[in-house]
Amino acid sequence: MIDIVADPSKKIRYYFRVNSTPLPKTIYVVDEAGNPYPVNTKTWQVNLKRNAGDSTNVVQLLSGSGLTIGVNSITIAPSQAQVNIQPREYFIEVRNVTDAQSWFTGIAKGHEGEFDNFETDALTITVTNANGGTILIDQTGASDYGALGGVVNGVNTTFTVSNGTYTSGTLIVYRNGVAQTAGEFAELSPSAGTFQFVTAPLSGDVITAVYGVNAIQGVRVQPNNNFIFVDTKSDLPAAVAGVITLQDEATYFFTSVVDLTGDRLVAGQNTTILGGSSENSRIKSTGLNAATALITSNWSLPMRSITIEHGTALNLDASSNANQALDWFGVNFTDCATIGTIKSYNNFIATDCGVLNSANWTFDGTIGTVGFISCIFDGRAGQSILIVPATATITRRFRAIYSAFISLSGETSLNISASASIPVEGYILDTCNFSGGGTYVSGLQHTDNKSLFVNNRGISNSAEISYYTMNGNATATTISLSNTAYKVAGTTVSQAITQKFTNTNNRATFTGAITRTFKVTAILSCTSGNNHQIGVYIAKNGSVQPETESYITTGGTGRAEGAKVQGVVSLAQNEFVEIFIENATSATNITVQDLSVIIEALN
Repeated sequence: MIDIVADPSKKIRYYFRVNSTPLPKTIYVVDEAGNPYPVNTKTWQVNLKRNAGDSTNVVQLLSGSGLTIGVNSITIAPSQAQVNIQPREYFIEVRNVTDAQSWFTGIAKGHEGEFDNFETDALTITVTNANGGTILIDQTGASDYGALGGVVNGVNTTFTVSNGTYTSGTLIVYRNGVAQTAGEFAELSPSAGTFQFVTAPLSGDVITAVYGVNAIQGVRVQPNNNFIFVDTKSDLPAAVAGVITLQDEATYFFTSVVDLTGDRLVAGQNTTILGGSSENSRIKSTGLNAATALITSNWSLPMRSITIEHGTALNLDASSNANQALDWFGVNFTDCATIGTIKSYNNFIATDCGVLNSANWTFDGTIGTVGFISCIFDGRAGQSILIVPATATITRRFRAIYSAFISLSGETSLNISASASIPVEGYILDTCNFSGGGTYVSGLQHTDNKSLFVNNRGISNSAEISYYTMNGNATATTISLSNTAYKVAGTTVSQAITQKFTNTNNRATFTGAITRTFKVTAILSCTSGNNHQIGVYIAKNGSVQPETESYITTGGTGRAEGAKVQGVVSLAQNEFVEIFIENATSATNITVQDLSVIIEALN
């Protein structure tokens, strides 16, 4: 996202894929008359920093290296190597090096999805005063920017920009890289270049000011047909037979609650829906049948910071269009009895989204990845929140991480059919919290090979562990030859903690689908002849593992002696572990009275 500082009411959003090759995105520059404004006479760079005011660039794009400068265009096209960085939000600066000016700054969001975009592919910027319009950056204690006047000591609240003046409404202030809100600072006297904090910055804080000079001159967004602000329904295309068809390659920015009054939306190819915030930007349609989807699309449909409110929210089906993807951030569903169906998209990623008193969100068809990151799910009476039916094929993964599920009695959080096609360990729940007393996981369970549940609260997590025991056994292990190991005889009991193993008498058979390395520990007590040397071994698939041998010597009074054996083995599906024992002194039988065996995965 690039925020145009010279006109804070207008915004550009830029998203790019990390560890991949983002699609080229172009900014066009024109003068007030709409004529191309030449930028190829100047030197440009695009800098990505962790925080505003950092002196070090995480990424720097130059002409010919991630940046292409046309006559009146700036194309951002980083290589995969240049964006081999962590997924996160970065401060971005597009800098006119020739004139030592930052034309605009903001935030670029790097992610691991399949979406690269400005909110419009070709964005037009207007230069309204090429000689005087300037955006400047000042900072306390930094040599890379202008010197911001004012002492940072925990007492002083007033600071002065190096230019001595700034245009009112263009000032953005950062404290330690965090943008300050209107309640944290105020313009004091733009004509004198001063502004004031409500609370004095502490010693050591770094203050950065980004501001425009010469009225709203410099750089601003030129509204065009591909970026539409929606304050009311009238800002949208006219409905035909109750359908509002959104244009292809267009972005609709909903600024408030917009009621479609009985109509519904059909999105075009690469339509984007944005809101200022999911708290105050909302789409609903009073009078539309509750069973009719409010939003329909067969294409990629990026959405950000918006709330959807209707009986049936969605019907998104990309079955007829290959390689479509959904990348959502801050999208909420409120009071939706049926959120609806997402079908046959290549990729679906939802971050910081909310399901509030809503349910019946179905993923069907063939989908590569379904991913939820830092989302909250608050269900609806008697319903399931997330559903993957038996007809679905997930080719990569269904994953929810760092999320919270609230399901009251009679509600279900996740209803994932055991018959759905999902790869081994492709159903992932990681660091999620489940509460409310309802049914949290229906269908596929934590013990299934398709499941990988880790670090969750409120549900059982997946494990690969075997635990079987034997107590008070009187069945002797027949020793036909001395110095020869035989499987310990007796009836063992499988304990409830066992997962992905089948335990029978002194045999644990691994049923997991992925080959793992296991630590095997066995503790036993046994009797045999007096002063006999007894050897204990771990056996894999009936073959003794000689490196695991452990010896004891029986006493002279016939009492039971304790022994322990431990080792590491690799097990593929259907391979098994047993405990063997030998008498190295004679062919006297051995009775193992008590046995406890634990097998636990190391990786």
